[in-house]
Amino acid sequence: MRLTENNLRHRGRIIKDYHAVHSVRGNDLRLGQVFVNLLVNACDALREDTPDANEIRVSTFEKEGRVVVEVHDNGTGIATEIRSRIFDPFFTTKAGRSRTGLGLAISHGIVSSFGGEIGFDSPPAKGTTFWVSLAVDHSTVVDVARSMVNPGRVPRFRLLIVDDEVRLARSLAALLSFHDVEIASSVAEALTLIEKSPFDCVLCDLMMPSLSGMDLHAELERRGRGEERRMVFMTGGAFTPRAREFVAKGSEPRPREAVQRGRRRDVGGVDRRRQGVSAPR
Repeated sequence: MRLTENNLRHRGRIIKDYHAVHSVRGNDLRLGQVFVNLLVNACDALREDTPDANEIRVSTFEKEGRVVVEVHDNGTGIATEIRSRIFDPFFTTKAGRSRTGLGLAISHGIVSSFGGEIGFDSPPAKGTTFWVSLAVDHSTVVDVARSMVNPGRVPRFRLLIVDDEVRLARSLAALLSFHDVEIASSVAEALTLIEKSPFDCVLCDLMMPSLSGMDLHAELERRGRGEERRMVFMTGGAFTPRAREFVAKGSEPRPREAVQRGRRRDVGGVDRRRQGVSAPR
């Protein structure tokens, strides 16, 4: 919600219609990705020339023994001729290199993996409502409004996300919003932020135009303050010999003492065994 509220600052308002519901079967981070996608899409559907009339309504309620979340916008709606393709991978009506057309396809896969359903209604001239229906876990009832105001006590850390795909970076920032998160869209911007104040962890895209995540790692290593050891890399693929060598080096087993030291400051507050590309030594 924080991400979308920032996007809506000059484009409309959010109405929160939360009702107490049972918890659901699923993973909070993966479901969070679904709702971020729906909220960002709703924001994109709003007309830029009518900010005073624009609104997004988020509703939670139970229906027929299931928890339902609805995201409604009063925007332009979905054209009849493209409705059958809405959940197709790589289908998008939005111009720009950051629009991959994967958001709704991934959301559909996530919801289906938990035995849920996702769909939409878009009557002519009445905007669009996306809905997600999930199976109830009857062991707990969650007061959504209260949980948004008083989240559980979780250690907070300063995180920096470095990614030229700003939309993806904002989605990740929203999922990590219980920490203090900043975003940089380039290596130069990241170095400026790091120079101002150190971060507990830097989540960095490996492959970027101009200077890459590898260049950021090299510069931090050159400075000799150990900041490069607090980097975690994200990538859809290592497509150059340099990148493949970098990934291979970062995937080498670490001495047990280093692993144990790293676990003492887990960003999420629990002892997770992380997998993936870590910073090379």
